[in-house]
Amino acid sequence: MDAIKWQQNAGQFIINHDQQPLIAQIARLQSNDSLQKSVQAWMHCRKQLLTIVGVNRELLLTEQLLEWDIALNQAS
Repeated sequence: MDAIKWQQNAGQFIINHDQQPLIAQIARLQSNDSLQKSVQAWMHCRKQLLTIVGVNRELLLTEQLLEWDIALNQAS
């Protein structure tokens, strides 16, 4: 979310102030579309973690992290 804010010239609203160089780098390397899809995927993952009883949390988070890594590497 902070990288999206950075792209929109709304850097004063970022949450992770201690990571501004990283946020700027992510914002520069990723398209807005790519960042939006990433946020949607993480929100979907969060919803699954909160609503599916008995879900294997470790597996779900590992899958999401792997998909995120693949998406970031493809966009770079």
